[in-house]
Amino acid sequence: MAVLDWQKNTRSVQRDQESQLIAREQAMLKQQWAIEEEKEKTEADQRFMLNRERNLELISHNATEKQLRE
Repeated sequence: MAVLDWQKNTRSVQRDQESQLIAREQAMLKQQWAIEEEKEKTEADQRFMLNRERNLELISHNATEKQLRE
């Protein structure tokens, strides 16, 4: 009987450890995903600002050329 109890306790401890490892891994993955999403958002914002800056420069350049032609 003691052997069965020992086996049961051992399996229970192993299941608990495995569930804790899974929970820790999920938390780490969620944190990593949040970091990557923030990085992607920052990069998208930077691309948007750069494109806006380029467009404003092109608009200004085109307006200057138009004035020179007139």
